[in-house]
Amino acid sequence: MYIIQRNGESIWETQIGYGSNPDGKAKLHEGDNRTPEGFYKIQFILSSRDPADSSTAKRLRELNQKEFKAQDGYTRFGSNQDEGTDIYGPLYFGINYPNQQDLQRYQKAKDRGQLPSQNGELAGPGFGIAIHGTNDPASIGQKHGSGCIRVHNNSIIQLDRWVRKGTPVFIMGRTGA
Repeated sequence: MYIIQRNGESIWETQIGYGSNPDGKAKLHEGDNRTPEGFYKIQFILSSRDPADSSTAKRLRELNQKEFKAQDGYTRFGSNQDEGTDIYGPLYFGINYPNQQDLQRYQKAKDRGQLPSQNGELAGPGFGIAIHGTNDPASIGQKHGSGCIRVHNNSIIQLDRWVRKGTPVFIMGRTGA
């Protein structure tokens, strides 16, 4: 991940963890474990550094209290251990996925009958994609996850100085993570 100034100069970078992207394609539907690709914006920010009674700190605490279990497909990288709690770290930058281009791609796939069925209904386009910290440092640099972009907790804290609601985000896939 890079922070690029308006003049094109890269001023900061860090390693990321990407969705498992089993087929190397951009996110198309819920449950495909792919990371979306394209142009997005930061839609909202949840922070543990906000006042404890703020809605953003409360929402992040709620998310981080949920337990992610191996039996449901949530494991720590390289093991069969539960991913556990606190999987989002201290900051969560929600992006505007799905955007208009994602919805158009989704509709084309739907029209072609290329979407899987989940519980008797077609999978939706997905939601809840973010850039966030992690409780699984070994997953950074790996394709391991449900589609979000994960960074080390110290990196997400550093990233916070540049990110605001509306900050543009460009996600581009590449071979490897």
